[in-house]
Order: sequence, then structure tokens, then C-alpha cells
Amino acid sequence: MDKLQKMLVIGGSIIAVLLLIVIFKPIDIPVGSVSVGSSYQSVNMTAITGSTTTGTLIKAGSRTLGSVIFTATSAQTITLYDVAVGDNYASTTLSTKIISFATSTPAGTYTFDLNAFKGIVVFAPITPTVEGTITWR
Repeated sequence: MDKLQKMLVIGGSIIAVLLLIVIFKPIDIPVGSVSVGSSYQSVNMTAITGSTTTGTLIKAGSRTLGSVIFTATSAQTITLYDVAVGDNYASTTLSTKIISFATSTPAGTYTFDLNAFKGIVVFAPITPTVEGTITWR
């Protein structure tokens, strides 16, 4: 075997190894559904001001309601609305009721991933004493 044939064999082997490395390289597959910058925010339910006439704004504008988490049984009714800032949440033409948690709602995580197009407002007739969290993004 002359020098040229040896160089061709060595060169071909190197190319074959490089091709195998490229072909069998692990593919990075993204996992999870939250991209950078779209992580969930939260507010503790004890930070909500109770009122018999007004709701507490969680976040204005188009948002995604993530979940409502009760760490103990709810001692009162808590209702979430999709409504713009300043609009009457009780008006069926200005707002959309998302969910109403009744008194004695058991502890647990209630997942929604639901779009609220105007803003997320919580109505609680008295300041909630239950430990819990509302998440959104």
C-alpha cells in the first residue's frame, strides 16, 4: 500500500467517525411548558382585602390564571372574575365569573391554566383567613 492509499484510508476513517458523531449526537428536546419569562406569579390569599362591595385586583390585563391552592379548608366563599380594572365585577355584561369556591372547599390545588382577557379579580366578602395562594402569569 503506498502513501496515498494510506492517507485516503485514514482520511476516510476520520470522516466516517465525524459523521457518526454528528448522526448519533443527543438531540436537545425541550421539556416543560414554561419558557423563560413566562413563569407563574403568586399572591397569598391573606393579602386579599375582603369587602362586601368591591373585589381585589390580582392582575390587570390579559393573563392566565394558573391555579388556586388551599392549604386548609376554605372558611368562606371566594369568587374569581375576569373583569377590567374599575368595572363592576358583579355585572354580567362587564365581567365573566371564572369560579366560585364555596365555604368548606377542601384543601388542595385547583388547576386552571385559563385565559382571563380583562384581568383577574377576587371577591371575598371578608378578608380570607385561609392559607392559600392564587397563581397567574
